[in-house]
Amino acid sequence: MKIQDLLPQYLYQQKKLTLPGLGTFELNSAINVYELKEEGWPDNTITFSADRNALLSDELLAYLVQHTGKMKPLAISDLDSHLSNGVQMLNIGKPFPLKGIGSLSKTNNGDLLFHQGTPALEKIDSINTDHVKDRTAEQDEINE
Repeated sequence: MKIQDLLPQYLYQQKKLTLPGLGTFELNSAINVYELKEEGWPDNTITFSADRNALLSDELLAYLVQHTGKMKPLAISDLDSHLSNGVQMLNIGKPFPLKGIGSLSKTNNGDLLFHQGTPALEKIDSINTDHVKDRTAEQDEINE
């Protein structure tokens, strides 16, 4: 599964998603996104606070590793690549769409502006990951 498809699912489950170099998205905990219709969400369902110094959390990394079946360095690389492409879009004046979350755009003074989007309601739980093997431990043993 692609990184960009996993990000909204992580936000829906954890109610908080921090993207390195961009900031933190928070989902209103009183709202169950799976009970809403796909037409849209109430205002302020998702809020964003910009933080250019935001770091990748261990929880998000573990989630990406688990659901992609990739080793940590590859999952980090995929996320970095996705975010780098988004920042490039922002730098040329185009919005950075985040499927199932919304979009970010850059204001004239360089601040990030968030526009809430529509839900992406594919449940990750229904995806069979039994065949996926976490090779991170193997890789760590090799590196020691």
